[in-house]
Amino acid sequence: MAVQTRTGAATAIFATLRAWGVDRVFICPGSTEAAFLDASLDERDIELVATSDEAITVSMADGYARATGRPAVAYVHTHLGLANGLAHLSCAKLERSPVVVLTGLKAAALHGATAGFTTAPDTTGLARQFVKWAHESGTPETIGTDLAHALRVATTPPMGPAFLAVAQDRMEADADVPPGPGPHATPRLRPDPDAITAAAEVLAQAERPLVVAGAEIFRADAGEALDRLAERLGAPVVVEDRRTIERAETARLRTFTGVLDGREDADAILLAGARAPIRFEHHAPPVLPADVPTVHLTEDPRELALTGALPLLGDVRHALADLTAAVPAAQGRFRRAASGDEPDEAAVPIRVPALMRRLCAALEPGTWVIDDSVTSKAALLGPALAPEAGLRYLTTAGGSLGWGLGAALGVAEAGQRVVAVLGDGVFQFGIAGLWTAVSRALPVTFVVVNNQSYGAVKAALRRYDGEAVARDVYPVTSLAGPDIAAIARGFGAHGVRVERLEDLDGALVTRPGPTVIEVLTDPNDSGPLR
Repeated sequence: MAVQTRTGAATAIFATLRAWGVDRVFICPGSTEAAFLDASLDERDIELVATSDEAITVSMADGYARATGRPAVAYVHTHLGLANGLAHLSCAKLERSPVVVLTGLKAAALHGATAGFTTAPDTTGLARQFVKWAHESGTPETIGTDLAHALRVATTPPMGPAFLAVAQDRMEADADVPPGPGPHATPRLRPDPDAITAAAEVLAQAERPLVVAGAEIFRADAGEALDRLAERLGAPVVVEDRRTIERAETARLRTFTGVLDGREDADAILLAGARAPIRFEHHAPPVLPADVPTVHLTEDPRELALTGALPLLGDVRHALADLTAAVPAAQGRFRRAASGDEPDEAAVPIRVPALMRRLCAALEPGTWVIDDSVTSKAALLGPALAPEAGLRYLTTAGGSLGWGLGAALGVAEAGQRVVAVLGDGVFQFGIAGLWTAVSRALPVTFVVVNNQSYGAVKAALRRYDGEAVARDVYPVTSLAGPDIAAIARGFGAHGVRVERLEDLDGALVTRPGPTVIEVLTDPNDSGPLR
């Protein structure tokens, strides 16, 4: 049998990725990826990271991109694989994560009136609403340049995912395919001076200004610049509310005082690199009061349209420096929020606030905490963001269950210490990621908060306050039954069940490869009702 030589398109893809510094591709392959897989045998400097589910493929790439700040590539199979990854791609979009999704389509000849196996009329259209740019390469010769363009779009501020589809026949064509061009320096936009003056006037006139630090601050490592401005204003700094927050590293913020909850007494607000707050329910009050003057600093013009605030468009580092120079020094002083009551650590079943306090106190400074705990998030935020803990916090506002398991693996691929806090429902959505964790011996600790229920649904029924509350019966909310620690051991991970909080520290001992700690918590802990 004759040995097939590498195709030009696959070689061009590897060359383009190499030019952009991409060192691995997260992939859940099928038959349309055969040429790419074959070419990988001679492309040893770019590693293929295999997953068994496309949702994990995308969330791993997302976690890796967030941890490194570099573009990450997820390669999935036809429209079916793409569909499996779309929910987590929506999370990458919200965080502006520079993820490029490649999808191998069936040959163009199979996309006619008599559709072929695993074909769809508009695969690119499936991705379009979740990315900055979506495209299908029209010829083999353009595949390299199209990929380079996807990488450029993904990494140009405001960053975000991009999508490229490549049909199997174009990938396998006997053609001379040039690689795409590499990256170039991207200029950072400085805000308009008149906008700086207008924003400075609003903030300087306030007696009780408030600064809300968003993900852009932490992505840009601009905490020191934000502190200088906040101290000059005499303003406390809070992070985005629990519905909107995506990341935070508060150990570097001297002026940090807590989490935005909509009850702050402020007469002016600066949204510093923050997104427009997300409304969870139609009847819930807005997080930002409509009668308080608000300045919105962001590099993303799309966010400015959502708040209606005084716009300040540009790079946060430039903007913070210009604002600090433009406002007079204030006499106000910021105050840290009280830490709250000490939770009961002896309670059985374990109470979630006590679990989160004990967990965060046990972690080494610099550890990434990946939060996909859903109804336990409110209890986790306080101890995870405590400056003295020195933790790096990463979550999603996308609501896609299972994201955290894959994202934690991506952060571990970047060589970082990582602990993922997952709900028991989240664990079931992301369970396929355990295979990748074990196969790559990734030292991730998964703490699964097992209240044996869909707590968010139970909380919604309590807010609705109907017959379920009157009868104390919550239909279709039970997740009781699985032995999560045993399931983890079945994949080859270390699995342990914790029923008393005093046993948590021993379970957190670092081991080679992944560890799953199943913590049995009070089934009535379904999170805050508001």
